[in-house]
Amino acid sequence: MRDPDNIREILSLSPDWMGFIFHPDSPRQADVEKLGPWIGQHEAVFGSTRRVGVFVRQSPGEILDITRRMQLHAVQLHGGQSLSFGMKLSNLFRQHDLSSIRMIKVFSIDHGFDFEACVEWEMLADLYLFDTKAAGFGGSGRKFEWSLLEKYRGSKPFLLAGGIGPTDGPIVHHFIHDQYAGVDLNSRFERAPGIKDREKLVAFLKDFKTQKDDK
Repeated sequence: MRDPDNIREILSLSPDWMGFIFHPDSPRQADVEKLGPWIGQHEAVFGSTRRVGVFVRQSPGEILDITRRMQLHAVQLHGGQSLSFGMKLSNLFRQHDLSSIRMIKVFSIDHGFDFEACVEWEMLADLYLFDTKAAGFGGSGRKFEWSLLEKYRGSKPFLLAGGIGPTDGPIVHHFIHDQYAGVDLNSRFERAPGIKDREKLVAFLKDFKTQKDDK
């Protein structure tokens, strides 16, 4: 998300999380100078929705600065950051009385992915996010084969991402895994990069709820 009016519009749907991308090369990059003060003045409009910042190449110090200015509740590490990087960031948050900030670690999935790579993060990350492996950073708009997640035997809950669209309510509803905690809705719900289409989100949620009620 990057536009205040669009943020207000989507907040009317009371999402659990709202994401802000801070990768300079992304067309979805959020403007900290613009949004930081706006959030400070409009904190109440977020209600129970929590803000998560998506980071790719920033240093721990830069992430700390943006986390404070955007009043984030979680950080999502999307740039293949190492465990030592995550530990430095966690220690930095603790030193600045921000130990409540949750950490989401992204793993890019394809047929060659080794789920043992998730093990070392279990004591540090609060959530994993499994996304489709792509050539660069950012949404590919494509799903990976969710059946690959049968190989994941970890204890950490995860979010499902990658190419989920407005008509996918039924298949998302019927996806089953013991650690499955939710879905990330991004590029296929946009009118433009970083601008969400409320009607597409409503269609997905309505379809998902129908499946739930029919069960």
